[in-house]
Amino acid sequence: HPFLLSIERVEVVDGRVIVVTELADRSLDQRFRELVTAGQRGVSRDELLRYLRDTADALDFMSEEHGLQHLDIKPENILLQGVHAKVGDFGLTKAVGHARHSQINGFTPLYAPPELFEGRPDRGSDQYSLAIVYQTMLTGTPPFNGRTASQLMAQHLKTSPDLSSLLPSDRAVVARALSKNPRTRFASCRQFVEELLKRKPTKSLTNRSMSAPDAQVQRPRTSIANTENITSNH
Repeated sequence: HPFLLSIERVEVVDGRVIVVTELADRSLDQRFRELVTAGQRGVSRDELLRYLRDTADALDFMSEEHGLQHLDIKPENILLQGVHAKVGDFGLTKAVGHARHSQINGFTPLYAPPELFEGRPDRGSDQYSLAIVYQTMLTGTPPFNGRTASQLMAQHLKTSPDLSSLLPSDRAVVARALSKNPRTRFASCRQFVEELLKRKPTKSLTNRSMSAPDAQVQRPRTSIANTENITSNH
């Protein structure tokens, strides 16, 4: 698929499997940090939706053609090449619908859907993660603000997302993609992104410069959560 990072070769070095992929220009996370350093709140809505449209196309291909969910969708795993995005890092990818998985290791709790904490990935799992990527990369503020893996797990499982940083026109769309029940989310990642594209915001969130105190609050909240991975043993 044109928006999946291609695998060049697989080697075994000192007893370890090495997967060599094509080289991208940078990640979406790196792009976000460049813009924040330049005084922006995040990635502009138009630019971000262009990347997420490519990402959604790749994720739906994985799901619809192969029954797979990526299960680690986050800005670091959305790689940018020119004006397009490619999905990479398939270490957690699993088939869903045929069997329940009692143990899933190494996922990132900030972006993880509630069913992943319970070891039950679903066809809508990647869409949930993509919705968190959208809000976080656009506004600098994720919908769940836990600072530890246990806090984030509790929020994903029981707490409504905080969508106040989004424009009102986006909130209902993101709220549906973040439903606790994966079956009430959109039918596909593409449909989620297409619904966002239909919205015509009256003002931009990302063209406003952040004050220094805001920047100091926003950046650590995202980066701390990103670095914590979790093992589910339910």
